[in-house]
Amino acid sequence: MNEASNTTLVSGVRRLIAFSTSVIVPKAILDGLEIPAYNFHPGPPTYPGSHAASFALYDGVEHFGATAHVMEEKVDCGPIVAAEWFVVPEKARFLDLEIKTYELLLKIFADLVPHLATSDKPLPAIDAQWSGTKHTNAEFEAVKELKPDMDEAEINLRFRAFG
Repeated sequence: MNEASNTTLVSGVRRLIAFSTSVIVPKAILDGLEIPAYNFHPGPPTYPGSHAASFALYDGVEHFGATAHVMEEKVDCGPIVAAEWFVVPEKARFLDLEIKTYELLLKIFADLVPHLATSDKPLPAIDAQWSGTKHTNAEFEAVKELKPDMDEAEINLRFRAFG
């Protein structure tokens, strides 16, 4: 996308709200908005980047969640305006965790949408910071590959976490 088309895209647009998107919004578009853009991320602040639920299951976490944050040029690094957590169900599989995460993400959206729909004031940042590894689609695809020397436990874990 060139600068001219970026300018055209944001002409007259005041706010951008992204919901679990893999699209990286160019800085020119974010800078062209009158008020902050927000992203609703299907993972907690400890799991920025792509495929958060899969990597969390693979890591064996006990708690997971969802996050809303200001969009910045780099993925999942803007100030956090909401983050909520839940206990990961025992023996949860990828789809189980995704469903629970999106239910929580919808709750966060419902909590924030009255402000987003009626106010130009930025949402206040909460006391939470991004941390952890920012995983990519390439990492996700690579870890799904099974190797001949993997033991049964590793194969089962990868199947549970990555499908």
